[in-house]
Amino acid sequence: RLVHTRAMSSSDADVACCASQDDAPLLRRVVAPSRSQWEWITSICCALSYACTYFWRYPAFVLPPDVLDVPVRGGFTLRSCISFAFIGGFAAAKLPAAHFASSRLFFRHRRTLLLSLITSSMLIEGAGLAAPHPAAKVGAVFASAFLSSFLWGCMLTYLEGRVTTERHVALATLCLIYAGNASRGAGSAFLSAGVSPAAMPLAVGACAWTPSAALLLLLDRAPRPSAADVAARTARRPMGGEARRARLPRSS
Repeated sequence: RLVHTRAMSSSDADVACCASQDDAPLLRRVVAPSRSQWEWITSICCALSYACTYFWRYPAFVLPPDVLDVPVRGGFTLRSCISFAFIGGFAAAKLPAAHFASSRLFFRHRRTLLLSLITSSMLIEGAGLAAPHPAAKVGAVFASAFLSSFLWGCMLTYLEGRVTTERHVALATLCLIYAGNASRGAGSAFLSAGVSPAAMPLAVGACAWTPSAALLLLLDRAPRPSAADVAARTARRPMGGEARRARLPRSS
């Protein structure tokens, strides 16, 4: 009887093993997203990951008046200086960002570099706005805006070269319409909840950093453009300095 029981157990194990092997392709089909589903995942992840970066850019502008209306120099308040630093940081980064987003270095280490950009821009702004000196706050906003200016073009490289590129960009743009107000609202909500003005920008930014980074990691796992995409569009390739200079006369 003992021998018979062992034989039955071995047979059951073989049947179970065969069943699991037969079911494996079915499970993969059920669990793994299809190509069309990945298109939606790519679009949503890119749109929301970038929209989350607004949550460490804009809360500075809802700090209380006793912080923002402090005179700095030449009749300018901290509010005015932060606004100038924000605009100046984005403007100063445009050419370096274009060079970076088309470089071979970026395409070799895209995920790591993007994670570094969102992390450093969040930490610089959050920690800088907690500093007591107005110059440190202004410098932090400028540095964070400079780094944040790289993000849009770099993230769009995940959407380029697809038949559905325009739809992806449209969804991302739609999200940005609401991200600014949502980020300001989050800053006001944190202040109303008792978070100090010095800690609020970093607290809001840290909460937004987690989903932004997680969505970026998922975006990086998305399938690259298909053969049909490449046939309908153009394959995205890095450009060196000579290629960029040669392209300028044709683009102008």
